[in-house]
Amino acid sequence: VLTLRQAFPNDRMLCTCWDAENGQTLGSAVRCREAIEEMKRLVPIAWALPKAFEDAVERKIFEVAYDHQSAGQVMDIWLPDEACSAPYPVIVYAHGGGWSHGWQRGNDLIPVLSGLDRGYAVVSIQYRLSGEARFPAALYDIKAVLRWLRAHAEEYQLDVKKLCLWGASAGAWLVAMAALTAENPALEDVTHGICAPLAPAPRAVVSWCGPYDMVPTT
Repeated sequence: VLTLRQAFPNDRMLCTCWDAENGQTLGSAVRCREAIEEMKRLVPIAWALPKAFEDAVERKIFEVAYDHQSAGQVMDIWLPDEACSAPYPVIVYAHGGGWSHGWQRGNDLIPVLSGLDRGYAVVSIQYRLSGEARFPAALYDIKAVLRWLRAHAEEYQLDVKKLCLWGASAGAWLVAMAALTAENPALEDVTHGICAPLAPAPRAVVSWCGPYDMVPTT
């Protein structure tokens, strides 16, 4: 069992790895890197959405590209039962993972998918991670998704005027930032994906355990 404490100054990963089973610190940087790579390999397996949940949803489209700068710019579109009234209000979900790992089909999606039973469409997104692209790339990706959904709303019977952003941890920070900077061209890259106009503002935000500074500024 390993617990990791990580920081990313100057694009270099520094870590303290603690081997809980043997009660000792992994002092070697090489061993730290090996532990991190093993964690990256195992985490997607442990955190994957159980297949039973995936199979229970009849209408779903996986790995839809919303941009083409990276293979990681994809999303899954989950649609409610056809008996539900269309167009569907939309939940856009951003996973957690410290901005460095995670994927759009993890088990943290389970409570979000309950929205399908209430007539919501759920869009779970993968954004560029910190090992691939620097800030504000992930924020740009959130807004690129929103522009894509607006452009394809009729095709998927989506009501983007009733749009909720939902995120966990790092994803919570991203959706909060997307809402707070909505329609701010300084924090949106319209040169990629579906271009102008700017991404639509959400009607609601669900922000699970994100990192925030709640102290008011003067």
